[in-house]
Amino acid sequence: MTSGANKQAIILTVSSVVLLAASIAVVVLEMRGAEEFPWGIHLVTIPAVFLVGLIAGWVMRERQAAEEKARAELEKEA
Repeated sequence: MTSGANKQAIILTVSSVVLLAASIAVVVLEMRGAEEFPWGIHLVTIPAVFLVGLIAGWVMRERQAAEEKARAELEKEA
């Protein structure tokens, strides 16, 4: 992976986390009747789903890069 692609992935991840945190903060500050809404489960599951998706995407990207590298090596040998 090139340095530029790695930097782009880091920027995308950080901006996604900032947007997620900002949206949760806005909802917490602006919503009335917070006692009626189950905040505990949502404040845990929403970031957890985001992180699982991030990890799955990262694994798929790494797997694709490994397959492309192996394919390039096979083409190089043939």
